[in-house]
Amino acid sequence: MTHHSRYNYTVAIPGSNECLVYNFNTGAMLRLDRAQKVLFDLSPRFSQDHPVVKRWHELGFLSDCDELEVLKDQVRKRYSDYAARTDKVLRLTLHVTSLCNFACPYCFQARRSGHMAQEVQDQVVRLTKAKLAQGGYERMTVDWFGGEPLLAADIIDNLGHRLMYVAAQHGAGFSSNIHTNAYLLDQAMVDLLEGVNCRFAIVTLDGYGPEHDKTRYLHGGGATFERIIDNLSAIKTSMVLNIRSNLHAGNYESYKRLQETIVAIAKRTGNEMRCSPTQVHGTDAGRERGDATSFLSNDEYYKILDTTDLEERSNTYVPKLFSCHVVQLDNYLIDDEGYLFPHCNELAANRDFAYGNILDLGEGGIDMLDRIHMQWCLENVLPTKDEECIGCGLLTVCYGGCLLPRQRGGRSCMRKPERIDAYLLKKADALEKSKAGS
Repeated sequence: MTHHSRYNYTVAIPGSNECLVYNFNTGAMLRLDRAQKVLFDLSPRFSQDHPVVKRWHELGFLSDCDELEVLKDQVRKRYSDYAARTDKVLRLTLHVTSLCNFACPYCFQARRSGHMAQEVQDQVVRLTKAKLAQGGYERMTVDWFGGEPLLAADIIDNLGHRLMYVAAQHGAGFSSNIHTNAYLLDQAMVDLLEGVNCRFAIVTLDGYGPEHDKTRYLHGGGATFERIIDNLSAIKTSMVLNIRSNLHAGNYESYKRLQETIVAIAKRTGNEMRCSPTQVHGTDAGRERGDATSFLSNDEYYKILDTTDLEERSNTYVPKLFSCHVVQLDNYLIDDEGYLFPHCNELAANRDFAYGNILDLGEGGIDMLDRIHMQWCLENVLPTKDEECIGCGLLTVCYGGCLLPRQRGGRSCMRKPERIDAYLLKKADALEKSKAGS
């Protein structure tokens, strides 16, 4: 029986008698006046052979099936199709050390065991060889993480070149990225990173000056902001420097000044720099340490986010599978002791989520690892245990959102009507201008 799609969303166009109807599954959009909207509302009762009704059906606004079951089938097919592709990407996140020179109170990292041992590095190379030997991989990427990964710069240098060599042997491209506090990011470090084809660096700065130093200080105490700013001002790099800011109630008012500072540094150095604010949230490790960070309200955070237009660039409300990299195939995280996790740095702070250790992989271990990872992804990609979430019209956009809250019995929800309305109105306006200019 024909019915309206569960993924339809309607927003009134201010100052007119028209509305927009958007489908979060197909990405199709209609602009309807009042009479057309009445017809649209009644369309499931009409003959499905009518040209207009037939067109609405083709665009996904009308459906005659169980769309949730169709989505589940689509998910399984997407995983199967990816496994058969010849342009796959092997992604590794390597925690080359769990040590850090900072003592940020909100940090999710609880373990401080040390640098990645040589035997673990050797097994990372073995894993890479075995995966690439399966064929079908166009390229591989490595994300250097910690702790503070630059404390283990020698491992990045050595292991990075070994992995570059393996990738070249199998005809795969190679690139890497790094998450760093930039306290040690001088020109020598930049040259080392570029030597392992590091193209992107996420540098954390939590507000401006003293506001940053209140939550990002050295072990034993000590300010860090001026040193980081000096480093960013002195280096010359081909890497994109993404300045990530963990915003909370104590630092968000200084964020505008930080943005202005970063823009000025980028102009002066010629380096490509971006500003990416994110919202600090509580972590298990932080709570155990007695973290007293005061969190931002969603309204405060979105006011700041609007100044960066990140939602426009990232296509927040566009239909997409694998919206969270934690449920991507061929995407592995390996910590300093060799434990394997789905690709989520915070998830990897809890050994309960490990599904193996590369030091234990024997003959046939790679195939077993792939099967375990595939099954984990299939079981976690959809929020099947949350009836409200699984019934939401935005399901094809967020697939339940961040997995971490789900693992803790909560929810990460992006259903914010005022933001969805603004996004769709802006999208419709851009389409109208595009048509007028063509």
